[in-house]
Amino acid sequence: MRKLPVLGRVLLLGWLASFGILLASCGSDSQNNQSRQPLRLTLRFETGYVDEPYNTTLTADGGVRPYRFTLEGNLPKGLIYSNGRISGTPQEKGSFELTVSVEDANLSNRTQKVTLVIGETPPPRLDQVFPLAEVSDPFPYLWRVRDREARGFQAQIPLKDLQFTPDSFKADASLLYVLRYDQENGLLDIDAVFTSPRKDLEAFRFTATPLPDKKVRPDSSFRETRVAFYDKNGKLAGNAQAITRVSTQGQYRYSDLEAIARNWGRRLASTAAPVTPQAPATN
Repeated sequence: MRKLPVLGRVLLLGWLASFGILLASCGSDSQNNQSRQPLRLTLRFETGYVDEPYNTTLTADGGVRPYRFTLEGNLPKGLIYSNGRISGTPQEKGSFELTVSVEDANLSNRTQKVTLVIGETPPPRLDQVFPLAEVSDPFPYLWRVRDREARGFQAQIPLKDLQFTPDSFKADASLLYVLRYDQENGLLDIDAVFTSPRKDLEAFRFTATPLPDKKVRPDSSFRETRVAFYDKNGKLAGNAQAITRVSTQGQYRYSDLEAIARNWGRRLASTAAPVTPQAPATN
C-alpha cells in the first residue's frame, strides 16, 4: 500500500478537522435556531358532550423542552386535570372559562384563556338507504343507527304507493321489536329495543314493493319518516317526542319491550309486568 508523503497526510488531516468543525458548527446553529423559536401554546379544545368520555391534551411548541403546564379555572363535574391532560366524562353542560399557562426549560412562559364547551348530547343519527331514482320493481330498504348509542327507538315509516312484505323483514340479532302494519293507510310502525345500547349498525331491512302499475320515488315517502330515539340510558334523546300507541295496536308497549331487554337472559322479577321474554314479536 502506497503511503502518502508527510505533507499530504498533514493536509488531509487538516481538511478532515475543518470538515468536522463545520459539521459541529452546523449542529450548533441548528440547536441555537431551535432554541430561538418563540415559545407558544397550541391549544385546541373540542366541544364535549354530557355523559360522553372526553380527553384533550395541552400542547405547546418552540422554546426549550420540557414544558410544564398549569391550568386554572373550574372544570365541569366529571372532568379532572392531571399532567397536562383533561379527561373524564362530563356530567354538566355549559361554557367553562379556563386559563392555561406553560413554562419551558429556559423559564419562558406563555398564558392563554380558553373556553371549554360541554353541550347536550346529540341524539343518534338515522340513516335510511333506498334507491334515489324512480322504481317500479321491489327494492331493499335499510335502516341504520349512527354516531351515538341508542337503547331503542320508535319509528313510523310512510309507505306511499308501496307494499310491505313482512317475511322480508330482517333485524339485528340484538333487537327486540314489534311491527304494526296499516296497509290501508300505508304506514309501518315499529317499536324496538336493543338488548344493550348499540350504535353504528344496521338495525333492520325489508323489501318494499311498488303497487301494481306504479312507478314511485322512494325518497318522497321515506323523507317523512318519524323517529324517536332513546339514548343509552333509556331516555328520549334530543327533543324527540314519544310516538303514542293505542291499545288496539297490540299488547306490547315500548316500556314492555324495554323491560324484556333489560332482563334479557335473566328471570323477570315476580313484580314485573306480566310479559315473558321471547324472540322479537310481530303484531
